[in-house]
Amino acid sequence: MYQQQKCFMSTIATISFGVMLLLEEASVHAAVSLDGIIDVTAPPWSADPSGRNDSTQALQAAFHEGARTRQTVLLPAGRYMVTDTLNCTLSWPFMTKNMTDPGPPTPDWLYAAHVIVGAQRKVADSIDSPRPASIFVPPDTPGFTSKTVSKYVIHFFHTGSKLGEYSQPDININQVLQSVDIIIGPGNFGAVGVMHLGAQGSSLEDVTVWAGHDAAVGIAGAAGGGGCHTNVRVVGARFGMDLRTSQPAPTVTGATLINQTCSGIVYVGRGPLSLVGASILQHAAISADSPGLIAAGLSGGAFTGECTLPIPPHHIWAPNTAFAGSISIVDSVIEQSAAEVSPVAAIVSNHSLFLYNVFVRGFSSVAVVGTDHLRSLGAPVWTHVPEFAASATPPVFHVPATNLSFFFRAPVYIHGTRRDAQARWLRQPLAIARVVPAGLQTQHVWDEAHFPTFQTTTGVDAKVTCGAVGDGVHDDHAALQRCVDAFAVVILPKGFYRIARTLVLSRQGGALVGVGRTVSILLASTSGFHGDVMVRVTAGGVTLHQLGYETFWHIPHVALLDWQGTDGTWRQAHGIRTCDVLALTPRPTIGPSCAGFPERAKGVPLDRPLSVISGGGRFYAFYIEDWHFQTPNYRHLLINGSRSMVSMYHINPDGAFGDAAVEVRNSTGGTRFFGMKSEGNYCQLWIRDSSDLLYTGFGGFSTPFAMNTSYPPGYAPYMPSMIRIERASNITLANLWGDCRIGPTSPSGFGGAGIDPREWSFVLWQNGSGPGNRDAQHTPPMDRPVVFTL
Repeated sequence: MYQQQKCFMSTIATISFGVMLLLEEASVHAAVSLDGIIDVTAPPWSADPSGRNDSTQALQAAFHEGARTRQTVLLPAGRYMVTDTLNCTLSWPFMTKNMTDPGPPTPDWLYAAHVIVGAQRKVADSIDSPRPASIFVPPDTPGFTSKTVSKYVIHFFHTGSKLGEYSQPDININQVLQSVDIIIGPGNFGAVGVMHLGAQGSSLEDVTVWAGHDAAVGIAGAAGGGGCHTNVRVVGARFGMDLRTSQPAPTVTGATLINQTCSGIVYVGRGPLSLVGASILQHAAISADSPGLIAAGLSGGAFTGECTLPIPPHHIWAPNTAFAGSISIVDSVIEQSAAEVSPVAAIVSNHSLFLYNVFVRGFSSVAVVGTDHLRSLGAPVWTHVPEFAASATPPVFHVPATNLSFFFRAPVYIHGTRRDAQARWLRQPLAIARVVPAGLQTQHVWDEAHFPTFQTTTGVDAKVTCGAVGDGVHDDHAALQRCVDAFAVVILPKGFYRIARTLVLSRQGGALVGVGRTVSILLASTSGFHGDVMVRVTAGGVTLHQLGYETFWHIPHVALLDWQGTDGTWRQAHGIRTCDVLALTPRPTIGPSCAGFPERAKGVPLDRPLSVISGGGRFYAFYIEDWHFQTPNYRHLLINGSRSMVSMYHINPDGAFGDAAVEVRNSTGGTRFFGMKSEGNYCQLWIRDSSDLLYTGFGGFSTPFAMNTSYPPGYAPYMPSMIRIERASNITLANLWGDCRIGPTSPSGFGGAGIDPREWSFVLWQNGSGPGNRDAQHTPPMDRPVVFTL
């Protein structure tokens, strides 16, 4: 695998001689004909897939039209030339004034998004050349040539309440770039392939940036807070991923970074980064100015000379340094082969670092954390790091607009026993490995060429083939159930599909896919739903992709998801319990949190989990944000009785008011949480009677109630904490950080009240049963463990 990766350089070499050499590979495929798709090559857009004419204006107009009319924008196969930034901009004025099809039942701001998809890679397509659809910047393009100020090729952002302000990345949601490569010609010193500082539902997926060695950055910004980047690659450039800013607890899965001259990754983002299944491969010389191939938590002064970080073209939100820069690296490879041994360390960190099953070769040091060096076992061999944790002294947290300052600690807890605040830990000694195990990266990502999407040629249109209507009025259950029973891949074009009964996916390897999570939406019938859940998955290998599904506050018993099957994939999907205004005529104007909903008084509490997983599979950017009509028995997610691997590549359970936002109960098949962001005062993760759990990175504004207080009547009377563990084994929690909410209750209530961090505990654990057990222990306030094991 790793020898093959060197073949990428043959393609990037052609960039050095001129982008036009790549255009010979381009071919135009037939357009996809589905409701809810804008083809950029069709009139009135008429973008040129041959690459001979500038397509900047055509693509920009098509992108905005897609967001305005709630459609997905498709780039058929071809090479599209651009000479200026493509802005995928959202703002309150845009969403409230310009959208012609906002499409409640949820507030308009959940529906406005740029979803940009390229022609899907075929099985025969080589991974050593660009994808069928690529956007390229010609050599020496004016505006991209500055050596000090960067310029984005594609820029996703949300301006907040006023155009021109770069103010609210936390509502830069549901914005997606998928299956589109970016090619940067030589001489574009300030070029950055794509900037995407995204939150809930936002992602880069199946995207490669091909750049000459002189380009600035491949990918800037990390998605967190309900978003994540998956299967991304950068070939060339000075910096592979410039993640100086991020949303909380970002997750990057399946990243491949090849031949950056300075650093593969720079991370000083908000909360801990989970880097999973990464391959960072350096076959060219690393600059002597490089601080490290992975540089985490370092100040700007660490980047000098030819590795000086570029100045962003817009203001970017900078996180508080106390919570910025911790990183967890899992199932990853870091290699340099340009020299016998590199004087540059593989990883340099000034914050908390956690490594799990990491292979390193060609470096004298695996990691430098503060002044602590983890030496490799020799340049010619692979050094295998089974599990390692280390911490540096966290910076002081100064609370803005107050005189308060807090001094956090990042200790190591092994089998529940606390070690020094500044400690290193190796579960096993470093080992020499002859080869890297197969599947280290692929176990975490989908098979791109075979993955079912709306472009799958064997897929059937549920409207055309099965008679579904999708008008938000007719009951489409019978048509959809007939469809998913009969066909392997069922495609939902744009529409609202009402169902009055549970939709059961019982076909092995079946797939239900939409054309976008904000475009193709399943809705529970508002009157007389027969069943207890909207979607039930009973077969193995099932895929849910690019669709939304919604139940409503006034329905007392209907949950969203019952996932019993194993080895499935949940990707670019979103479920929510909310208000239903689509059924009202005329449609009222509503705002965030369904303010102005005329029948809000009819809402009833849900006395059960909203989603349950008892099988297994991979779930990407699983986010639920709701804080209305919940009882103590409510959970955003319950993983219950699972005997199969459940992998969450970022989870965002905001605002839950149950005994816990997420619970893992009676599960022994392996549970993985790679990044979690949440808000609220109640327990965020409850683990009981379970084993084999790995959790890498907590962020967000959650603040448990103070330890000397009690939960309200009706709740389990445990001591309040962020995480609660009972009768569990083989548990590893890493990089438990999070921002601090200090002050009054959040304006909408969902974020809870701010609690002084000196008054609450992160982890409560016990072997006994029930609240108040004598063997209960807890981490002291101000501890933010770099690792906690039981």
